[in-house]
Amino acid sequence: MTIFIILASMLALIAAGAIVWPLMSRSKERPPLIALISLAAMPVAAGLLYLEIGAPHALTVEGRLAAAQEAEAALAPPPKNPAAAIAAIAPEERQQMIEGMVAGLAERLAETPDDIDGWRMLARSYAVLGDASQSANAWREAATRSEETEDWRSLVGALLQRQGNEENVSTELESALKKLLAANENDPIALFFLGHADQQKGDAENALKKWEKLRGILPAGSPLTPRLNELISEAEIGAKAPIDQ
Repeated sequence: MTIFIILASMLALIAAGAIVWPLMSRSKERPPLIALISLAAMPVAAGLLYLEIGAPHALTVEGRLAAAQEAEAALAPPPKNPAAAIAAIAPEERQQMIEGMVAGLAERLAETPDDIDGWRMLARSYAVLGDASQSANAWREAATRSEETEDWRSLVGALLQRQGNEENVSTELESALKKLLAANENDPIALFFLGHADQQKGDAENALKKWEKLRGILPAGSPLTPRLNELISEAEIGAKAPIDQ
């Protein structure tokens, strides 16, 4: 259990790092961390001014050299490992910082709704924060604007995550799944859940067709096979029922 917790924490930090740094360039307001960095750089800026216009007699050669070194450090590129930088921040401050930047991005997208990449970033950010509903909303905005299959796939994933373990298919989920099936007639996710959609409508025959097709393309030993066999057996009974009556 301890190993799992450590691994989960590492993955969360990596995900947060991947999101925070791009968000910093998109956020409308600088987060508190950036403000602190700006304040810390003020003495360095003063040192640069001294070097530019000529330091007073009190500023020794050693002092000027130290100021130059500080300036060089301040102008260095950001760390190559953003996850490590994020990990160094206190958890509460890190959470507040991320939430603030996500809120800023959402506010900006309300003004520039055609920014597809922005919607994608917002969707992934909400996913990291554990908000499946808002993630689905953002993926919907991206998918309807881009019409790219992968955006629809991401929307399907967010909608499924939002509904949890339920196998029921909402109207929106069915519409997104049909986009996947139109792009690839053998798409396993589309076949599985669209079979459920048919079953919900009482169309056992079409549900059976989709599930049998899916069973035929699944790799041997797939963990989905036992559940799929159960669904196929139920659909076979449903498909025969009208004929027997």
